[in-house]
Amino acid sequence: MVKLTNRENNIVMEINLIKDERFDVEADRPDFENWIPFTFDFTVEEKEIYSYTEEHGATFSAEDIKFMITRFERAIEDKSKGIELKRIGWAPIEMYFNMELYESYEQNEICFEIWITVGTLTDGKSQGYNRGFEFFVTTEALKSFVDEMKKELEVLVGRI
Repeated sequence: MVKLTNRENNIVMEINLIKDERFDVEADRPDFENWIPFTFDFTVEEKEIYSYTEEHGATFSAEDIKFMITRFERAIEDKSKGIELKRIGWAPIEMYFNMELYESYEQNEICFEIWITVGTLTDGKSQGYNRGFEFFVTTEALKSFVDEMKKELEVLVGRI
């Protein structure tokens, strides 16, 4: 499972790409037509947990994952070069959540924002709003997250 932990170690986001019956990847198809199931846990203070389990049937397209990797890498690179970060957003096409990275004005830290789509998370029991969190991550933690995501993707599809 790929983890991203905030600076204070009291927020943990975990994404696990899985190969189950919903895994639908063919090498000759474009990435936006290849589907990779995942699980997701977002834990706050070890008390609040927002999860997409295998039962939710959540999937990313391979293109979704590659866009996330590219955008997060761009934020890391710009920060390491001392370039002020503009908002860099990413969301999977199915909109389970959306994420934004932006300038923290602290060395080796990036502000990370996530909005979790409550309607999707609760299978429609609650709807019409999202739950959002803003926190700081180190560039090292974000790089580790990206590197681990690349490894998971490569193990499942054999290419990045």
